[in-house]
Order: sequence, then structure tokens, then C-alpha cells
Amino acid sequence: MVNTGRALEFLSKGKFKATNHRVLWNKKKRMSIPFFFEPSYDFKMNKSYLNGSKLKNKGLIYEKFLNLSLKKFVEYQR
Repeated sequence: MVNTGRALEFLSKGKFKATNHRVLWNKKKRMSIPFFFEPSYDFKMNKSYLNGSKLKNKGLIYEKFLNLSLKKFVEYQR
């Protein structure tokens, strides 16, 4: 299973949608081994990056993109 995130949704211009995270309580035991991968904080988030664009040096820096994305979570709006 691959859950894509907001960064890939942004870079792919919406072709790959970010997965909403939710946890359901279950009486059965389960084990998961999540692996998270994200760009470095100084990565330039250019929407044309996945299309082989030569404009890879232009765009929103991932750290700023992440901070803006996190502000949209209800938990951070207190």
C-alpha cells in the first residue's frame, strides 16, 4: 500500500491525491511498519518538476510548503 501525501499531490498537479489519515479502533491486534519519505526542507516545490522541467530551481521551498500545509490541520487551529 502506498499512501501519497500533499507534496506529491502538489508536484503532480493533483494527478496523485493525498491520502487522508485516519485510525479506526479495532479489537484485533495488528502490526504496521510505516515508512515516511519527504523532500529535504530546501527542496524547491516546482509543479513542473515531474515533467522534466528545466525550471527546477524555481518554486516554493518545501519547508514553507510544509508549514502552510500543517496550518490547515484542525489540531493546529487552536
